[in-house]
This record gives sequence, structure tokens and C-alpha cells, in this order.
Amino acid sequence: MCRSRISEQYKNVFLDCLDKEQSTDLIKIKKQLSDIIPFYEEDKLFYDNISKSFLEWKETGEVYIEESLVSDLILVYERLEDEESKLVLDWYIKFKIALTIIQSVTIVEGMYPYPTNHSRIELGKIAASKIKKNGEMYCIEDYLLNTELYLISETWICETYLLEDRCEPQKNDIVLDIGAYKGETSIWFAKKVGESGKVYSFEIMPSHVSFLENNIYNNGFDTTIQVVKKGLWDESTKLGIIESGDASKCITSEGEMYIEVITMDSFVEENKLQSVDFIKMDIEGAELRALKGGINTIKTFKPKLAICAYHKYQDIIQIPLWLKSIVPEYRIYLAQKTPVAHSIVLYATAI
Repeated sequence: MCRSRISEQYKNVFLDCLDKEQSTDLIKIKKQLSDIIPFYEEDKLFYDNISKSFLEWKETGEVYIEESLVSDLILVYERLEDEESKLVLDWYIKFKIALTIIQSVTIVEGMYPYPTNHSRIELGKIAASKIKKNGEMYCIEDYLLNTELYLISETWICETYLLEDRCEPQKNDIVLDIGAYKGETSIWFAKKVGESGKVYSFEIMPSHVSFLENNIYNNGFDTTIQVVKKGLWDESTKLGIIESGDASKCITSEGEMYIEVITMDSFVEENKLQSVDFIKMDIEGAELRALKGGINTIKTFKPKLAICAYHKYQDIIQIPLWLKSIVPEYRIYLAQKTPVAHSIVLYATAI
């Protein structure tokens, strides 16, 4: 992996953005980056550096990228298992740069289409044929779910949390579904693992847990799925949280309410789990800390992983590098299976 690949990406995106600036009245469609990028305020320096680099390039023709960022990205490219994953990372970098400059998801989607199997229109058509409304519930494959329609599409049609023939939940697997929301993923996992499998469904928000428990009961998965009303972290403590629909996030200072968090390792030990086969994680930027709290579990069982890697700009770097450092035999993949911004997933398997 050479540095020129990254430099060329920046330069090409800058050229594309310059063209859009000159041909489109962006004032009418631009939004504040804080409204369209998760954790923008925490990662503001990264986005400021992109904007600064773009302005310097327009003046000098030279592309400046922080050396530390280039070096880290090279390491990630080297650790990705296949060219398909590297192309997804190419796309992700370009999308991030363009979004920072153009400040419009709609325009950037047109510049760099999502590397997915289905466009948003195609997905909508498939969803309309497969998902039926039943009162307040949605029905798919004879399962009833009270949750958001788009989440059913992402989980059941896009199958966001598996990578075909490489990283999939199997019959009899023990699954940790971390960040279960209202249960659409837990029900999907329960179908995959069967009666002899087990799904531990972690959800911290009381307002979500009631939906989660009802969805489990309505689909007859009371014995397959166990709800855990705690979050995962790198230590056992209490954290303040800010509630924001399906994107509630943990903070270490004062929040709107406080929740109990534990480590994955302590949960596995206390529940005497003899194996952990699959871990799915979507916990609004807390992924790396939760993974570090499960270092012994991951090193011991080497579970298959499907980890959201888009919440913080360093996730795409820090998560794969950390995983390879503790389990060198992990094969790391990236995929963007859902045609919406901010949904890239990292998959890992040691099988």
C-alpha cells in the first residue's frame, strides 16, 4: 500500500468538490456538519483539517494530509483481507472528505454512490414486497416486529450484520447483540441460531426495553433471547447518557439519566458462558471501549464480529488495528450494505 493511493483520493475528491462548488448553488442545500455527521463536535479537528487542506490545495495545488493519518490508513489497508474491502475503504474516505466540503448528503450520494447491492429505490421496492403492516406491527417472514421500518429493511433485507460466506451467524451460535434497540436484530439472530442457540440482547434504554421484550414475547423467543438491561464498557461503573431515539449515547460526565455498564469479560464470567460465537455491536461510538472490556473473551473464543465502525472518525482505524493486535489471525473485512450515510460495518473472523 503506497501513500500515493491516499493522496490521489484526496486530490480527486478536491477536484470533484471544486466542480460542484462552481456548478451548484450550495447555499440552499448546505447543512451544518453537526447535523449530518455523528460526533462532529468531538471530531471537529479532523473535519477542520479536511477543510483547511482543501483551501490550501485551491491556493497551491498541493495536497496536505497529516502524516499520522496517512500512516494509520496504510496500516488499515494492509490489514484488510481482500480488495473488495479496500475499495470500500476508498469509498468511505472519499465520502467523508466530500461530505465535509460539500455539506450535503444528497449531493455527495450522487458523487460517490453507496457500494451496496441495492440502491435506495430498489431497497424500497423489495421492502414493500416483503414487509407488510399489521396494525402497529410489521410482518416479515412470519415474524411480527414493533420497530422502525427502515431498521427491519437494514437487518432483514440488507442483512447488515453478516458478510456472505465469510462472517455469518450459524445454528447453535451464542450471540451477543450489543445495542439491540427494539429487537429487530435480536429476532433476526434468534432465527439464525435456532432453538439450540442463544442470543444475549443488550439494551440500556428503558423506553426501548419494553418494545424489545414485547417483540421477543410476540415471536416466541423467550427462551432463545435473554435481555440484558446493561451497557458494555471497558470498566464496570455508571455512566450518564443522552437519549436521542435510536442513537442514544453514553458520556462520562453528567447526562439526562444514569445507566449501569459492565465489561464483556465480567458478563461472560458471571454467566459462565462456555463460548461466544458471534458479537454484533452498534452502540453509538462506544464500540472500541466495549471491545476492550472484552479482551479476554475475544482472545479466548475468537468470535465472529460485526462492528459498526462509522460513529467516530478514528473507528475505521482504531478498531481494526486493535483487533489485529490481540488476535493476529483475525481476517478483517469492510462492507457498506445499507444505502444510507454512516453505516459501514467491520467484520472479523478467525475461522
